[in-house]
Amino acid sequence: MFCISCGSKQQEGAAFCAGCGSQISGSTPPVQTSASPNVTRQQVSSTVMVRDFRCNGCGTSLKIPLKSSAPVKCPACKTECIIERLVQNAEMAAKENIASGVPLSATPAKLHKKLVSLIIQSPNIPMNIFEKAEISHVQHHCVPAFYFRCNGTASYNFEAGKMQTRQEQGYKKHILSGDTSHVIKTISEMDWTQMNGTAHATGEMIAPGNKEFSSLIRDLYMFLDLSELKDYCELEYPSDVITHEFNFPQNASFNEYVQPYIEHLLEKNATKAMEGRTMRNFSLAGSRIEKDEIIRIFLGFYCIVLRYEGVEYGIWMTGDGEDIYNTEMPVDARLREATDVKNMEQKIAKIPAPDSNTLTAGAILGGIMAALGFGILYNGGGSVIGILTILVGLVIGAASLFLRNKIVKPYKERCNNIRSKFNKNSHEMNSLWQTIVNRFLEQKKPLRGVFESKVDGDSEAFEVTAELAHKKYAQTEIKQNHKKKKAFKGAWDWLP
Repeated sequence: MFCISCGSKQQEGAAFCAGCGSQISGSTPPVQTSASPNVTRQQVSSTVMVRDFRCNGCGTSLKIPLKSSAPVKCPACKTECIIERLVQNAEMAAKENIASGVPLSATPAKLHKKLVSLIIQSPNIPMNIFEKAEISHVQHHCVPAFYFRCNGTASYNFEAGKMQTRQEQGYKKHILSGDTSHVIKTISEMDWTQMNGTAHATGEMIAPGNKEFSSLIRDLYMFLDLSELKDYCELEYPSDVITHEFNFPQNASFNEYVQPYIEHLLEKNATKAMEGRTMRNFSLAGSRIEKDEIIRIFLGFYCIVLRYEGVEYGIWMTGDGEDIYNTEMPVDARLREATDVKNMEQKIAKIPAPDSNTLTAGAILGGIMAALGFGILYNGGGSVIGILTILVGLVIGAASLFLRNKIVKPYKERCNNIRSKFNKNSHEMNSLWQTIVNRFLEQKKPLRGVFESKVDGDSEAFEVTAELAHKKYAQTEIKQNHKKKKAFKGAWDWLP
């Protein structure tokens, strides 16, 4: 059953539309249903936080505490209303002793702005992306995690080097006279001494409580400031939030994510303590990490689903809309083939290079012969021989260079043609893309889909620098747009 006013799907027997509140003709109030959310959030007193919901039976406003897990009876029609997702959240918070977390507080304008920025920067994005892409829906996720505050100590061993000098007596024999003389030699040697020390480190970080969200939490929330966490009563989770369970044990999360980071800090601090010293064979002998504080928290995630030509792409954002994570975006294969540097290099590599080594050797030989001829003339070894040697050398060298250039020139021209075509395509694509971006930002017409009615005319949703599109089609490497508060070289190879 659908509402004739707004088109939203309704539950069987609903008397009023859950989306717009219009009365649905021919319906009877249900015995038990789910309340539909009204985005207005009110505060009844200084201590009790509530949200406004409307009864699906009669449309009466219902005030439901955030931590409520029991059905709420409508005061007008006596229908029992259950807020399923909020109930699940509240029950898990009580069960897992969760007292704080990150709310879903980003405005539609901020989410739209971040999404547009991602589209502009994505390599080889189709030129018609702003016309054809549609934001089909936005999911709200509530994911459990652990906050760890730890301190660690570790012993380390190394060899410290110190330059030592000593003098040795010896004798030197003169070749011409055969006489010997007494000499004193100064010898410098590095003296290595085995040493050890103790390093200390403290660290705060977020580790996943749900295995499926490990990468997202690591890349978007791993180094979250504790001050950004809100009390559970202040968390803004809508009623359609998808709550995920704790399925990653605390010890496993600590061992896989926290311990490597603290050990990295210990090694970094140990190396810093030895800064300026000559050392070798450094090793961290052993570490001891104490968990000073462990807090179970909820993390809010937005999952924006972008649909392009029948394919959906998931784009994840933090609860404040500041950080973004995506693994794949639409790509125009023809653009990539025409403008990708790697593709250009592969085309050049397929051109067979001429074998010019023999001619190159001939040119070098000719040069050597000419130089030898000049040497003969300079030392008076015979002018005729010297001149002939010079002439033969010049002839051999010039002929070798001429023939080498004749076979190498076509090869270079083919390579240069490919490079010129690539540069021309890149320039044209950059100019065209820059024009498309500028026009989109100037028109302030939002992306099609769920954001259209929410950000239309809102300048904040388009506050993106168009220069982000500059030279977008001349990248030497296609990189995913993972914005991380800390980067990894590999699985756990930290950047210094």
